[in-house]
Amino acid sequence: MKLLILSPDAYSVFHTDTSYIFGGIEIETGYHARGLAKMGVDVFVVTRDQGREAHLCEGVHLLPHPRLKGEGYWEKRRSFGGRIQYRLFGDRGKFSTADELYDHIAPDACYVMGMAPETLHLARYCRRKNCVFIFRIAHDLDLGDETFDAEKMKAWAGVSPAEVREVIETAAEVLVQTPFQREMLEKRFGRSGEMMFPPIPTDVPQDGVAKEYDVLWVGKSNTFKRPEKLAGMARRMPGAKFCMVFNKVNALQWEEVRSQLGPNVTLLESVPADRI
Repeated sequence: MKLLILSPDAYSVFHTDTSYIFGGIEIETGYHARGLAKMGVDVFVVTRDQGREAHLCEGVHLLPHPRLKGEGYWEKRRSFGGRIQYRLFGDRGKFSTADELYDHIAPDACYVMGMAPETLHLARYCRRKNCVFIFRIAHDLDLGDETFDAEKMKAWAGVSPAEVREVIETAAEVLVQTPFQREMLEKRFGRSGEMMFPPIPTDVPQDGVAKEYDVLWVGKSNTFKRPEKLAGMARRMPGAKFCMVFNKVNALQWEEVRSQLGPNVTLLESVPADRI
């Protein structure tokens, strides 16, 4: 069986020597892809083009998306050799469109977590090719949150409420993370959702492990993560030791929050996947 997983920012959870930002979706992708590959499934993970051709990593096929360019792609273009190569050959990759890449893989099923224009495109591809499409809710906003407002959906996911409905209706299975998401899915779209919790191992021994921090916060610098709440909590608890892993997605907000942190907060801009 061939399974295609679309996860644009998952490159760093396989290549841990890079610093490209990733989050919970990508951590889950790493667990799912490696686990299914060990079970004999042919797993293809499509990520942003990070300047490297398709290759096998830990039993998983990693493939660059023809249209989604990552930091590694631009880094390669900054070198003298990269600029010469670009001048001579341009962007002549093996595939010029996502459909060509997907046709090359010829998947039996496709999986994606989170609403986005690429999610809609993959759903439509699966419908045309009669391929199983599995969609996982990443955030309440994927379902329109409480208002299902068109402007809010466009700002959040880059798709309209009608297109959100199209994705949901195309999916052979919709996976949810919380009872609230399952309730909203049923009420708004008339679909039942399968509850699937994040595949994080819980059997790590804790005895004898020294506690370095009292509070750990992990997130990106975007508004719905509300990092300023952590800064306020740290000020009210000067005797507690905090660690804040705070990815700089929005530089302005990142600097604003950083300026509010007291001496009891250790700030880390990123942590490699193999140190999680």
